[in-house]
Amino acid sequence: MKIFFIGVLCLFFASTSYAASNIEYCASPQAWAAQLTVAKLRNNGFEPQPLPKVELVAQQKLTSTDLLPASKDFGDLYSQTLLITVTSSRPEQPIKRFIVHTIISEQECSIADPLIIDYALLRQTTP
Repeated sequence: MKIFFIGVLCLFFASTSYAASNIEYCASPQAWAAQLTVAKLRNNGFEPQPLPKVELVAQQKLTSTDLLPASKDFGDLYSQTLLITVTSSRPEQPIKRFIVHTIISEQECSIADPLIIDYALLRQTTP
């Protein structure tokens, strides 16, 4: 019985550590939101380095309430906001920064298309 109990505890902690690491992965340069941002820049004629710098600005759990229960397929949902800095492979092109907001889950980094906002637009003053 003692071995069974220890086995169940190990499975519980292994599954929760996997979920936490997957959520952290969604805020990495290799993850979907960052790579989609790089791809959009490439399509607009910018020659980005393959891996951008990604900083997690905010992350909030959205599910496990009466209004929004956890998904049976994806688990808990999270709102995630990233600051993504992309450098060019050509020195004459400036560094670009984007605020990227997306919905992720414990299982998937691409629950919703990311909202990509050019950081330069936030710093401009309107006449």
